[in-house]
Order: sequence, then C-alpha cells, then structure tokens
Amino acid sequence: MRKHRDGYPPQDARKIIEYLHQHSRAYALPADIAYHCGLRENEIAGLKKSNLDPEGQVLNIRGKGGKPRTVPIPPVLVQQLISMHTVDYFFTPSASWCSSFRNTVHKACKALGMDGSGVHRLRSTYAQLQYTRFRSKGLINEEARLKVSHLLGHERPGVTNIYVPVGFFWDEYLLITLHIRV
Repeated sequence: MRKHRDGYPPQDARKIIEYLHQHSRAYALPADIAYHCGLRENEIAGLKKSNLDPEGQVLNIRGKGGKPRTVPIPPVLVQQLISMHTVDYFFTPSASWCSSFRNTVHKACKALGMDGSGVHRLRSTYAQLQYTRFRSKGLINEEARLKVSHLLGHERPGVTNIYVPVGFFWDEYLLITLHIRV
C-alpha cells in the first residue's frame, strides 16, 4: 500500500492561496479550486465555461480516465470564474501550464517556510476536510469515505484511504477554531 498523502492544515492551505493572490495571481484561483473542489491539476487546466453550472453551483467535469463527475463549487469561486473573460477554457489545458502551476505552488510553500509537495496536497486537504465534515454530521466512517471517494472521482473507494488515512479525523473544535463550517 502506498504511503498516505498528507493534506495541508487548512490554515496553511489558505496561507498558500493568499500568497498566490499577492505574488502569482494567475495561479491563485486554480489553487483555490484545488482546495475547495478537490480537482486534480489537469482537471483544473481543462476547465471550460461549459463545465460550470452557476445556478447549481457545481462543476461537471471529466476526470481521470474520462469519467464524468459533478463537484460542488463555492459561490465565490463561481463568481470569479464567471468574471473571467475567456472564450472557452478558463485556464490553459496543457502540460506546461500544469507544470508551471505545480512549480508556483511549490515555490509558494518554500517562501512560506512550509514543507509541501504542492497542488495535489491541496486536493488531499479537500478530501480530509470533506471526510471530517461528513463525520461531524454523523456519518459513519465507511459512509464518509464513500462520499469522499465519489467527490474525488475514485473508481475504487479504497483509493480514498491514501488521501484520508485510517484513523484520520480533524476534531470539530479545530474546525470551529479555523472558522470552517461543519
């Protein structure tokens, strides 16, 4: 079994996004999407206007292997995407854009003095936050993991264990302290 992917503590993820807003604005919104929607970097790169359902506040995407999934998106991010003046794609759907995005997030982590592998770790944070929210709402472990697996677009629910290790749980006090709704 592969080693689990540690997410950033939520306050660190927000610091990274704020840093990007100040220093690398072009990658702040994509990082916000990774953190709040759990998308992979190539899914973010391929986002089109047609993927956004502003009324439903969801993204309809094709994930790994072309598998369709619907992911909730916060209203503030919906508005930011709507305000972008683009013909088709919100971001550049290319390997070089993904590489630049990944490197920029990694550099932001270094500048902030954080250990960090970058973009995919924001996806892990999303998974761990969602798991904690589901558990805080009374779902049992298996139900919470299945819901997170669905949100991440995993074909096999067991893959979610890489993102949310067995025994993982951010307690409700921590979430309230960080002003994260459960």
